[in-house]
Amino acid sequence: NSLEVTYLGTFRRVNLTAAAYWTQNNDVIQNYLTPIHPVTGQTSSGVIYNTFKNYGSAYSIGSEVIAEIKPTNWLNLLASGNVYYVDYATGENTTWNKSGVNFTAKASATAQMNKHLSLMIIGRYNGPQTYIQGREDAYGVMDAGLRYEMFNKKLCLTARVTDIFKSYRSRMTSVID
Repeated sequence: NSLEVTYLGTFRRVNLTAAAYWTQNNDVIQNYLTPIHPVTGQTSSGVIYNTFKNYGSAYSIGSEVIAEIKPTNWLNLLASGNVYYVDYATGENTTWNKSGVNFTAKASATAQMNKHLSLMIIGRYNGPQTYIQGREDAYGVMDAGLRYEMFNKKLCLTARVTDIFKSYRSRMTSVID
């Protein structure tokens, strides 16, 4: 179940989208970490198994803003941010009843180098994320890519480098029953 209110606006060289939303999910499926082997049912010492579990229900309420700016004919800038509060209420085990404020941000720049070649740089940032079994620390990453279009844009070749600064690090702290 969800409800969203969105505003779309254009101001000279800027397109703006702003949204507020509420969602209710009655069947939350997330990763489930357990020391019990999912097939044999035996407890393993020093081994954690990652599977999926239907935890119950959750709701979130938040807002997202997206801005696209075209300052010149050859440069396009896009930025977005999403902030939301999430509340997991599983009902079966109060250990898993978690809530928290999460946020993400993304920015990209696309430069048209000539008629056929464009360059794109993308940066992503995730603030600390709340999950049912724990929390993931904040992290950021930057990618870059080239696109060469041919035959009136019917064929394009692309090359992409992910995590160009080798900065991606993610750490999750979990409670395992």
